[in-house]
Amino acid sequence: MGRWVRAVIPLNLTQPAEEALRRIANLMALNARRDVEIRQVVLGCAASMEAYVDTSVENMIRSSGVLTTTPGPALVDELRPDFARTWNRRHYWFRVLTGDGFAGDPHGQSASVVVDLRNALAHGTGGLSPMQVAEGDGGFGLTQRFERQLSVELIGGVLSLQPRTARQATEIARAFLLRLDLSVAAAHVRFGTGLGL
Repeated sequence: MGRWVRAVIPLNLTQPAEEALRRIANLMALNARRDVEIRQVVLGCAASMEAYVDTSVENMIRSSGVLTTTPGPALVDELRPDFARTWNRRHYWFRVLTGDGFAGDPHGQSASVVVDLRNALAHGTGGLSPMQVAEGDGGFGLTQRFERQLSVELIGGVLSLQPRTARQATEIARAFLLRLDLSVAAAHVRFGTGLGL
């Protein structure tokens, strides 16, 4: 498996991207077939994307020099709980630090679908979570995105996962990480720290 993992991780990445892509490659190698394995892959993909954004935000804050100013450490400590509060807040802080948002980007939209599926699996009772059902359309749009991008159907109120769901989730996570890392690398260059984080 080691040679295969190296083949799916390109060069010139930040360290957090390389670590996240290794986790994704390991999830790809599971060849998930059973429901519990597919759930594990979806949860792992969402966790890897979130951890990458969280770590990148923290590294860019350090690289930006804000912590060397008098109010900087206190401001960062005050705001830190907000950095990873929700997927939308992660997007906000990523955009603030890189000047590049991912919410409207196709890779970001697909990643949001994986995160939404993770939320349904973690907080629902086999189907959508109560918060997702409370959306304006009762979760209809979300279930359409699940079906279109992750081959997940809502049948009788229960999410039906397919083996291809795991493959699609890993492909989405990988593309998302590679796309975002370009922005992170550019931000580090702007801050004068290069890729070495």
